[in-house]
Amino acid sequence: MPEPKDGFLDTFVARAKREGYRSRSAYKLIALDDRLHLLAPGKTVVDLAHSFGRVAVAMGIEKATDAVALVSMGCDFGQGFLLGQPMPEERFISLLRQRAATQGRELTAQ
Repeated sequence: MPEPKDGFLDTFVARAKREGYRSRSAYKLIALDDRLHLLAPGKTVVDLAHSFGRVAVAMGIEKATDAVALVSMGCDFGQGFLLGQPMPEERFISLLRQRAATQGRELTAQ
């Protein structure tokens, strides 16, 4: 049994770690879906976001196979080491300006 952190033991965190998942969110979603029936059979959390008129954003994409699967599910945006490494703000703004220039647009600061 894992040690409680700050006097709190989250069974979802322990289960995710034991089963090799990155976070507890999958179990929380399952618990909510069991209670509220949010997902239709065969649907994904991407479909759930879209059903509320929202975009789906995937975090922590590290493998090309994950990116391909997310695109096939209709995921709208993603971030992670596969797509770009962390960088200083100045470098990020420079890249945005370069991209805007290649598209014939100008990036203006607000």
